[in-house]
Amino acid sequence: GRLSAESPVLNRTPPPPSAMDSKLDTPNSEALLDLYAAFVKLLGSYRRVDLKTGDINDVALPDCELTQHPPLLGAKKETVMHSGVLRKTFNSALPWVAMRRDNAHVALHPEGTAICIFHVLSVKLGCFPCCNLVRAPMIFLANVASDPSGVLKMSSMHEYAAKDPAEALKLLVEKCGWPEGTTFSKTEAFSVDS
Repeated sequence: GRLSAESPVLNRTPPPPSAMDSKLDTPNSEALLDLYAAFVKLLGSYRRVDLKTGDINDVALPDCELTQHPPLLGAKKETVMHSGVLRKTFNSALPWVAMRRDNAHVALHPEGTAICIFHVLSVKLGCFPCCNLVRAPMIFLANVASDPSGVLKMSSMHEYAAKDPAEALKLLVEKCGWPEGTTFSKTEAFSVDS
């Protein structure tokens, strides 16, 4: 089911979209924000993934995949991972590492067909939090479509390296086909620990 604005989905209660910024007032804005919040929760926003609770199919279509585009995290070629495998990967990693997403900015496609989050991902060893393994500014982009019952779900996911929100916007317009004038809104609601 849908998450209510009162649900403590991420480590804090996200404000309703209208309170975050009027730029987020697009078709499906509330559904897009709720969908991303539910996705992050399934990946362990409470520092663990409970594979017995929830199902990736609640937020993603059966054929949804995550594509990581180079040079993200130093990669030389694209990597593609099915959404179900992604959740199992997080489940395996979280006992050993601590992840943090900071400086979150959100953009919604004006037609209500996608959500993009710019954030700085930090990955540290869980037992040695002073040991920073990765610090990567990046965007997470999810395209959405309705399932046969009309529920909005992620149809494809993409991650790209972007040094800051300005570079992320340029990438969205030039590489991903978003319209000129797309803007990000800074939000603490999606700066979370995993």
